[in-house]
Amino acid sequence: MIAAAFGYTCHANGLPFAVVRVLSDSSGETASDDFEENLQAACWDSFQLMDRMIPIAMWEKEHNDRRRSD
Repeated sequence: MIAAAFGYTCHANGLPFAVVRVLSDSSGETASDDFEENLQAACWDSFQLMDRMIPIAMWEKEHNDRRRSD
């Protein structure tokens, strides 16, 4: 629900957005142990994704802005 509110706000203001969600635990009896075991990996995986996506998004923004100003 938080992601939906964030997306709606960005859309209403004409801003691009992306939502990345990482599952760090199961919903079973071992959820708290799963969370502790998987938190670092979930954070690292999210960082790796953003580290790749942000430069591409910035490059595309620069090139789209240049096309509009010509």
